[in-house]
Amino acid sequence: MNTGLSVVMGIISKINRIVLRFEKILLLILLIGMLIFGFLQVFSRFILKSPIGWSEELLTYSFTWVSFMVPAWRSIQNPTFLWIC
Repeated sequence: MNTGLSVVMGIISKINRIVLRFEKILLLILLIGMLIFGFLQVFSRFILKSPIGWSEELLTYSFTWVSFMVPAWRSIQNPTFLWIC
């Protein structure tokens, strides 16, 4: 009976690692995108005098997603992180 439980825990552990890797990649993409589009917004607003309208909204939504995903990602890796928040 104990082997069945260990098989299920192994599957759950694999799924957990896949989800954590996906979250990490998604966070990297969001942060790099925020950096690029923030630079483009500043460049187009102050140098070209013609701001990009949608980049500010993209930055706002990206920042919101990152601010929710980072604490969730960190709390799975380090459960004591929740005590800090």
